[in-house]
Amino acid sequence: MVNDLEKKVNPTAHLSPNRRSVAFEDDVRSEFSAVTNESEVRIDENILDFKIEDAELFQNIIMKTHGISEISQNPNRPFVTLCTVDFYNHTTETSQMAEGLRPNYQTQFSFKNRIDDFYVTFLQKQSLKMDLYMSMNNSAVHLGRCEILLKDLIEREVVHVDSKTPLIQ
Repeated sequence: MVNDLEKKVNPTAHLSPNRRSVAFEDDVRSEFSAVTNESEVRIDENILDFKIEDAELFQNIIMKTHGISEISQNPNRPFVTLCTVDFYNHTTETSQMAEGLRPNYQTQFSFKNRIDDFYVTFLQKQSLKMDLYMSMNNSAVHLGRCEILLKDLIEREVVHVDSKTPLIQ
């Protein structure tokens, strides 16, 4: 079963070394990684690109969050938020800060991974974790978490999570 999953994550895993070409390796590179010239991708590697575009926040729900009492005292205070992303064995990545109840983050992350049994098992059983924080008084208040199941990456090529994905408080 792991071999079948490796073929889905790495479509050239079943080809002999003589059939793998440099041109095909370029096809494996993600669009973002190719544009940024992030690095060369070897045949046993894969790149996961994850983009955070925007969000819709609800003031009445945010005000119920522990540690947000200052907002109720000053309703004109702008909401300044950021997202963090945790994936596999990479360091936590942070989005740009954005302001308002409809923040526009426009941040993209590119995670390069070696395709092996550990990685494939991780994709089968784990999730990508995204946390939302609000900036307050030089600190960050945790507003919620969203977990995206990674097994969807194996089952279909493009995973798009719509803007209505709820955060878990």
